[in-house]
Amino acid sequence: MEERIIRLETTVAFNEQTLAELNDFVSAQQMQLQELAEELRRLGERVRLLTPSDPPSPKDEPPPPHY
Repeated sequence: MEERIIRLETTVAFNEQTLAELNDFVSAQQMQLQELAEELRRLGERVRLLTPSDPPSPKDEPPPPHY
């Protein structure tokens, strides 16, 4: 009986340590995900500012050189 209790306590201790490590890992991933989402938002904003809202009309373009 004593051996079973020791094995169970060892298993619980191992599981608690594993859970703490997984929690730290998930927290780090969440922070990284938030940083990447913010960077994506900033890049999208830059693209939006660099892209004209109305593309140029073909009649606004000069004719090709062979004309």
